[in-house]
Amino acid sequence: METVRDLTETDLISVLHRVTIAHIKHARSAPSSDADAMQVDPSPVQTRDTPSLEEYLGRCVSYDTSASGLRLALRRNLGEVEETVAVLQVLESWMRGWGEAEDELGVFAASSSASKDGPTQPLPELSKVTTFIRNIETYLMDSFNRLSHSSKRFWTPPSSPSSNILQRIQSSDPSPTKSNQNSSS
Repeated sequence: METVRDLTETDLISVLHRVTIAHIKHARSAPSSDADAMQVDPSPVQTRDTPSLEEYLGRCVSYDTSASGLRLALRRNLGEVEETVAVLQVLESWMRGWGEAEDELGVFAASSSASKDGPTQPLPELSKVTTFIRNIETYLMDSFNRLSHSSKRFWTPPSSPSSNILQRIQSSDPSPTKSNQNSSS
């Protein structure tokens, strides 16, 4: 994806949909903490050909897209709540990583937490992550608005895992200017 510059938002997000589904299936098939639990399907769902959700989402976030094209692609390809929550969880972990990334010199040098498979990966650029989050938030709010307008009565979106994650992301502000002002005091 680094060398291909003509991928559409629909192409990016349709692959994100497939990667997210593989991630969810892989998470469901992971051995439980119960030692007595029997594993029915010993073969992992996520194959070597499928990138991790964090890896592919990092590429999506870093890829130049248009806001309207991205929101349309999200609406068409990432419609299930469970998929959106999985994506938001990765984005939240990146925002948390950026929030904790300031070193003693006030320089942000963020990387994702070490995985079982290898070393840490640098986090996607903060501005690209926040832009992607804003697009997902707009897509979700548009969905809520469509639902409320289709109803004849006043409708308030229920508290959901995705809205809880968005609230936590919004409450953390890892912007360098705020942190630098605090450290210079």
